[in-house]
Amino acid sequence: MKNNIGIFLGEPKSINYEIFFKSIKFLKKSNKNFFIVGSFQLLKKNYKIKLSDFHQINTSNLNNIKKINFIDVDFIKKQNSFLHIKKSFDVIYYLLKQNKIRKFINLPIDKSQFTKSSYPGVTEYLGKQFKIINTSMLIYNEKFSVLPISTHIPISAICKSVSFNKLNSACKNINYFYSRILKRKFKIGVLGLNPHNGDNGYIGNEEKLINKWIIKLKKKYPISGPISPDTSFIYQKKNKIDVLIGWYHDQIITTFKTLFGFNAINITLGLPFLRVSPDHGIAKDIVGKNLANNDSFIKGLKFLFKYSV
Repeated sequence: MKNNIGIFLGEPKSINYEIFFKSIKFLKKSNKNFFIVGSFQLLKKNYKIKLSDFHQINTSNLNNIKKINFIDVDFIKKQNSFLHIKKSFDVIYYLLKQNKIRKFINLPIDKSQFTKSSYPGVTEYLGKQFKIINTSMLIYNEKFSVLPISTHIPISAICKSVSFNKLNSACKNINYFYSRILKRKFKIGVLGLNPHNGDNGYIGNEEKLINKWIIKLKKKYPISGPISPDTSFIYQKKNKIDVLIGWYHDQIITTFKTLFGFNAINITLGLPFLRVSPDHGIAKDIVGKNLANNDSFIKGLKFLFKYSV
C-alpha cells in the first residue's frame, strides 16, 4: 500500500490533462503504482498516448493491479464538470477506505463550479467529507512554508475569521506535520492582521489579541509574533522560520509565490492521509496551447514518494 499513490486528474476543462500527459514518462520510471482517476476518453482524444501504458480497471476489480491503473469516470464536454469531479472524488474516497492508497494528489479544480458557496475550497471540502473540522492549507517548500488561517473567502469576511481556535488548530496541524511526517524541528512565525501591526492601535487593535494568543501558545509550540506583515519575509529569513502563518490568503501567499513559483505544493494538514495538489490553478487561458508547466505536479509526486502517514 505504501507504494500505491492516487492521482485525480481534477478539472477536465483545464490544463490538467496536458500536465498529466507530460508526466507519464516520469510515472513509468518510478518504482510506485498509481491509481489514476479521470476521463480516459478525454485523455485519449486529445493526446497521443500508448494504450499499453495504462491498465484500465474499476472499483470492483482492485486486486488485479499493475503499474499505471486507470479508473475511468465519464465526462460529457458540454456539461458542467461538477458531477464528474464529485464522482471522481468518490472513487478516491473508496480507494482510501479500501486501504488501496494512503496518499493522493489532485490536479486543480475550478472552485466556482465545484465547491461554490458551500466550501471556501478543496481543503474544507475534504475535511467535511471525513468529518474533520480543523484542516489547514499549507503551501510547502523545503526552505520554508506558509499557512493562511482563512483560505478563499472575501476580504470583507476576514476580520470575523480571526480567532484563537483557528490559530491553535493551525499550530497543532503544523506540529503534527513537521514532527510526525517530516520528522524535523521547526519554528512558527505569526503575522499581525493590520499594516505595521496596527501602529499601536492607530490602524487596528487585533494585534493585542493576537499577541495574547501567541503568549498562550508558546507553552506548547515554538512560536513567535505578531510579525509586521510588510517585513514578515525579512523576519522569516533572519530568524530561520519554517512556517509563516498569515490571517488571509493573499497576505501570506503573494510573496511566497513570487519567490518560489512552481517550486511549491499545496498540502492539506489535519487529514488521516496525505493529500497534496500543485500550487497553481486551472489556467483556462492556455488550454490546448502546450504551455502548461508540470513542475509543481512532479514536485507533489516526489513529496508523496518520500513521505507517508
